[in-house]
Amino acid sequence: GDKFVQLYIVQDRGDGVRASDFWHSDLSYLPVPGKATLLYALEIPDGNGGPTEFVDMVDALERLPPAMRAAVLSTKGAHHRKSFTGMVGRPECVHEPTRLTGDGTHALFMSPGYTAGLVGLPREQSDYMLQRLWGVCFQPSRILTYEWSVGDVIVWDNRSVVHRARTLELKPGARRC
Repeated sequence: GDKFVQLYIVQDRGDGVRASDFWHSDLSYLPVPGKATLLYALEIPDGNGGPTEFVDMVDALERLPPAMRAAVLSTKGAHHRKSFTGMVGRPECVHEPTRLTGDGTHALFMSPGYTAGLVGLPREQSDYMLQRLWGVCFQPSRILTYEWSVGDVIVWDNRSVVHRARTLELKPGARRC
C-alpha cells in the first residue's frame, strides 16, 4: 500500500497540558497507528531539555498478573486523541488490546494518553481496570529516561513502547524543537 509519513515540529512549551505529557503510543487513535517515531533535537531549554521517558509494553504485558492479563485480553481499547482530558465522547478508534511488534512479539497496546476506556465495560469498571493496569505498566523501575542534548536523534517503535515528554516542569514558552 501507499506509504504515509507524518512530520511535524514539536516546539514551545505552552501553558496547557498536552497528550504528549501522558504515556502514549503516537497516533493510536487512528485506524492505522504510527509504527515509528523519530525525534531530532535542534534546540533545548537551558539546563533541562524536557526528558522523554519510555516503557517497554512487551515487558508490561508479560508482567501482568494472570487474572488481569486474561481480563485485558478479553476486551478492546477505545482510543481517542482527547482521552487525557477526560472529556471524551465516542472513541475515534477501537483496537485490540495487543499489537504485533516488528520482531513478531505482542505488546500491550493501551495507554493513559489515548485509551479512553475498555469496550463493553461500564465506565467505573473500565476506569478501575485501567488504573490497576497503569500501576503495573508504569512502575518507576521500568521507566527509561532519555535526557536530551542538541543534535540528538532517537527513533523508537510505537508498536512496542509507550513514551511521554516530561515538559510540564518547563516554563511556558520554553523553546524546544
